Amino acid sequence: MRAAAAPSPQPETAEPPRDEPAAVDEPAGPLRVWVERAALALASAGAGLLVARWAGTSWTTAAAIAGILLVVVPAAAWAAASVPGPDDPEN
Repeated sequence: MRAAAAPSPQPETAEPPRDEPAAVDEPAGPLRVWVERAALALASAGAGLLVARWAGTSWTTAAAIAGILLVVVPAAAWAAASVPGPDDPEN
């Protein structure tokens, strides 16, 4: 009879430490949040201006639409952020 082979040593499974910090889901700071909302508002206002002009509206009307989007989009983002999410303990 043949003897059973000894199990081979398993390589170490722990990851070596990295120099950069691990990606952690930390909430963004308030400045970053408002910068992102402003960028979204500018993008939507620009798109609204282009679409309104493409649709044949006057420059005045297109600029009014873009101005409204500059106000409504950040306000909607703020309102959406104030609603509790599905992980909220009150739900």
